[in-house]
Amino acid sequence: MHRSTHVEPVTRVYGGAERTEYELGNIPDGIEFNAGGFWEERVLISGLIQTWSESTSAQQLMRKFFTAMKKTFKEKVNVYWIGPEAFQFLEKGGRLTLNVSAAPSFDIKIAQ
Repeated sequence: MHRSTHVEPVTRVYGGAERTEYELGNIPDGIEFNAGGFWEERVLISGLIQTWSESTSAQQLMRKFFTAMKKTFKEKVNVYWIGPEAFQFLEKGGRLTLNVSAAPSFDIKIAQ
């Protein structure tokens, strides 16, 4: 989000421990970035970038992020932009997925 955006976190108690979180409803002008990574060196979990609303501010941030990302992420598989190392991993038969427990039918695959 922009530096000037006011953020109101929510604090809840889970299992006796307090946890402070930022939720969709609290930051409608932000975008979310979750980096992907390897699970036990055999499965690559995809990352995620998404806006939290259709607001002008959120859309501007998403465009800036996407412009910077496209300088490195050159390959596109279906709707997914794939980084160079992830694409090489896929070419070698690696598994790229949203969830390690998901069925292989949900994996992101290069068309053969």
